[in-house]
Amino acid sequence: MEKDNKKALDREPIDYGCNHYDKSIIPQNWLDSAYEDFGKSGINRDVTDRYINKGLLIPNDNGWKMIYVQLYSDKKTEYYNQRQIKYEGKRKYLNPKGITSQLFRPIDLPIEAILDKETPIIITEGCKKAIKATQEGFYCVAVAGVNNWKMKPKENNGEESDDIDEVADIIPDIKNWDIEGKTIILCFDSDLWEKEQVKQALYEFACYLIGEKKAKVKTLLLPKGKDKGLDDFLKNRGKQEFEKLLKQCPYITLKEIQRILSDEDDNDINFPKDVFNPIITQEISNLSERMDSSFEYLSCAFLACISIVMNGKYSLTIDSESFWVENPILWTAIVGGASNAKTPCLNYFKKFITEIEMELNSKYEKKLEEYKKAKKIYDLEVQKNKNKNKKEIDRNLILNEPKKPVNEVITTQDTTVEALASLVKKTNFPVAILTDELASYFKGLGQYKKGGGNDNEYYLQSWKNQQYRFTRKTEDENFIITPSHNIVGTIQPTVLNETLFKDGVKTTNGMIERWLFCCTKYEETGAKNRTVKINQELFSKLFENLYSKQEQKIYTFSNEAKNTFDDYCKSIVMQKKSARTTELEKSYLQKQTDYVARFSLILHCLENPEKDEISLSTICKAIKISKYFIACFKVVTNDTINKHSNALEFQTLEYIKNKGCKPITPSKLYESNRSRYKSTQLAEKVLDKLRKMGYGRLYKTNNSGKKFIFYSD
Repeated sequence: MEKDNKKALDREPIDYGCNHYDKSIIPQNWLDSAYEDFGKSGINRDVTDRYINKGLLIPNDNGWKMIYVQLYSDKKTEYYNQRQIKYEGKRKYLNPKGITSQLFRPIDLPIEAILDKETPIIITEGCKKAIKATQEGFYCVAVAGVNNWKMKPKENNGEESDDIDEVADIIPDIKNWDIEGKTIILCFDSDLWEKEQVKQALYEFACYLIGEKKAKVKTLLLPKGKDKGLDDFLKNRGKQEFEKLLKQCPYITLKEIQRILSDEDDNDINFPKDVFNPIITQEISNLSERMDSSFEYLSCAFLACISIVMNGKYSLTIDSESFWVENPILWTAIVGGASNAKTPCLNYFKKFITEIEMELNSKYEKKLEEYKKAKKIYDLEVQKNKNKNKKEIDRNLILNEPKKPVNEVITTQDTTVEALASLVKKTNFPVAILTDELASYFKGLGQYKKGGGNDNEYYLQSWKNQQYRFTRKTEDENFIITPSHNIVGTIQPTVLNETLFKDGVKTTNGMIERWLFCCTKYEETGAKNRTVKINQELFSKLFENLYSKQEQKIYTFSNEAKNTFDDYCKSIVMQKKSARTTELEKSYLQKQTDYVARFSLILHCLENPEKDEISLSTICKAIKISKYFIACFKVVTNDTINKHSNALEFQTLEYIKNKGCKPITPSKLYESNRSRYKSTQLAEKVLDKLRKMGYGRLYKTNNSGKKFIFYSD
């Protein structure tokens, strides 16, 4: 990629179509300011002087103005980039309105590098970055902004619109540039890791360059950190480090970009193996090998089951002033096909809860026998005293009446809300729903109320351990409880779509976004390694010790952990502001602030139950678990979207592929299947969604209509 720029620097003086500036008439304070500003990008003073001397870098009242030269000749243009020193909420950089955007070519970049198809070119954002890169020997041009490779659409009043989602044609500098077979390296600012719109612009641009211009494209993603732009990276890390990035940067295909823009590649559904202590992690790995099963399924089953025995005994106070307290309540759905060994993974950890339940039941049976004997004696005494009619003795008897023992229940499988509430009232302890198949649970919601009733409301309040008032016909059925139900089970994707997602992916009742969906990429090998030893006693003791806690233990975050938790909450807010985040995703992300706290509590109690403060390292691990479940949520909901609301996009894609790659208009698409598309407007929306997913370009025609160009490798 790199070439010696000496050839460019030694050329004859260029006529830029304007008078050269006399530096002696330029105010010294402006010169100092320009040197300082360009120096921040690592641009040498002599390079800055060349732009000043050629009349391309000129003063204005509020900073400087960089005049662009033509792409294929050394003539000055009307286009410019204006730096605002004082912008008070306005844009830091301004471009002229009413003039089509252009590519910025540094004056030290030879025109031959633009024209030669064997010479790779970097396209970055912003003129200073291109100047710095060219100064360091890298051939580089720049767009004025991440979306300035497209012409700005016009609003109804003729003014330019900044709506990046509106259809627009391509700027002439790029549209007319013959780059078929030429290597183009797109290098935008590193804020694309946080800003979805920057990432969208980068990959949409790459799709156009590959799909229509037939260029060979690399997307060079600068690493996260303080070095935001290409100029920052070159200045702070040096030329050699950037060369390493260039060498490591592979060519990208349309198919890869389309997966990224469809959120398929963003989803790392590998459960983080370093969140548990090494002994637990190794044991789960051994289980995975012995059972030929998924590490993800086993880890999530362990996390869900251990939370069941902890609920009601441990809690985390995040903010005492606002009464923000979290309990280890998890709703976990282990999602996979019929032969993915989901149930064996769940059953392995379920048995440790069953062991505790059997011991509890054994103790209950003994207490019940003792109660029956005591009650028999008591009843005989009552009968004797009735014959004697001694009230004082009656009162003593009443005070000494044996109390029937309560059978402490940890889990149940299939029950109604009414039965659950009565059980909670009776035992005054959380009861978890642990079932091999969650289908029966989802189908049972409101089954005796013809789909109505307040089952959802009851469960939603139990998710947050909030008080719930039962009001029924008889006075005995009116009571207040504080339900707290963990739920865990397995479910197949098709069944999930028929139950929880039966109305599609939308947030109407608050149920979907509270679920933790456990997914995996693991596929059975058919080889179960029976020689691997399993330490069942490890898990048996963990479950027993955590359940045996008699008094509730309340924890808090350490100061470092609290700061990290607050930072995570802020990052969730930023993710929710993303233009591509749906309302359901926003709601799901918000619930993760609760879940991160709950994961922290569980992890802490697995390691240091006697210590009152949860550490920084623990919450960092909890955040890793949260990110895993966010990725799984995207996988599950994307699958559902494809089957529901986005089915039209994929049907349209198949239709276009079958018909060839010719441009298609929304009206033609509507006419192809009126019952499917309903209207031309709907057809246009579908094509625009495909555009955002990297499958083509939607643009305005000369007669104000619109056409869609399909991209193919």
